[in-house]
Amino acid sequence: AAIIADLLLCSNVFFVQYASEARSYGLLVLLTATASLLFLRALDRPTWMAWAAYALMVALATYAHYFGILILAPHVVALLGRGRPPIPWSRVFAAGGVLVIALLPLVLFRPSSTFGQVDYLNRPDLGDLYGFVLIFGSGKGQLLVAALCLGVLLYSILRQPPQERTPGERFSAGWSVWFLASWVVVPIAIAVAFSILVKPLFLPKYLIGCLPAYILLIAAGAARLPNLGAAGVVVAMLGFLVVNNTRHGFSHGAEWREAAAYLVEHTRPDDAVICYPFLVLKPITHYLERIPEARERVKVQSIAAGPYHPGGGAKDPDPDLAMIKRLALEHDRIWVVVTIMFPEKLNRHWLPRIIAQLDQTHPYHGGIDYVKNGGGVQLMSFSRLPPASP
Repeated sequence: AAIIADLLLCSNVFFVQYASEARSYGLLVLLTATASLLFLRALDRPTWMAWAAYALMVALATYAHYFGILILAPHVVALLGRGRPPIPWSRVFAAGGVLVIALLPLVLFRPSSTFGQVDYLNRPDLGDLYGFVLIFGSGKGQLLVAALCLGVLLYSILRQPPQERTPGERFSAGWSVWFLASWVVVPIAIAVAFSILVKPLFLPKYLIGCLPAYILLIAAGAARLPNLGAAGVVVAMLGFLVVNNTRHGFSHGAEWREAAAYLVEHTRPDDAVICYPFLVLKPITHYLERIPEARERVKVQSIAAGPYHPGGGAKDPDPDLAMIKRLALEHDRIWVVVTIMFPEKLNRHWLPRIIAQLDQTHPYHGGIDYVKNGGGVQLMSFSRLPPASP
């Protein structure tokens, strides 16, 4: 089961994509999985230190990402199942006190950059939930294999008579499945219900902490296949999906490095470069600073009329159209670095007006240059003069 789980996790597109980003989602997977492991150990060996370590790990998961606190909910639900050891309530309440104390700084001194970061989210509908299942399951192919393995696991559990733990057994098989299923379902259900009833917070990457439990359920089902032949077929299918995901499934994000190199190669020192939306300024500048030739040749300017949220997700200020007009008078050619997505909710609907204003003075442009077949970045050039003859 452990080998199959390793194979599934390493080939899961959802996991690999966010593990490769300089964000906290890979850390969230580690900390929620470790918190769950410490929870099981605290139930099996209910010492004060074990429960204190569990509380501190939940706190660390919450500091890594606010959704880390949701790992508490499936643990509480898991305590309602049969087949677990007795609950040491005094130690549980003490662990709760440790958790409250550990989280006090986060409550009292919440970073100001968190305000408004989720303002762009919409309430999830059935299409969003279906897309989440596809992303979470790493595509339809692995979902079919997962359904087969989960069916085998459910059948093997249901055909056994209900029983409590036997002597020497840490947890019953039924409770283990209940624990993992709670870990998958409960945080997702909370996020969906909160998003519908209170404020939209549902986003697949926020729930990546549920992924280890999903992987373990599939691995447990595959390990319970009736014979080596059936297991070999499933492992072969998983191997094929690993190769297929490696070739086609992994997303490498926007091609900022390539966009920066393209600008250095094609711009002149008297060209102006602007970005839309305004957050594009940070990644394109990051890569331009790493190209020595760009320091004097490429000058990127912000066209925001006011400050914008440093963490993203909040409403953008209007663009400074007067500044765009001034740049058009001062420069014969203007480049616009654009990302593909412009959610209306974030006030990112100004691109057509920016293009129309530049067209008035710079009518010559070749449309949109896709960097690496549209890898998330578009470069648009507007020129006052016609292109030179070849």
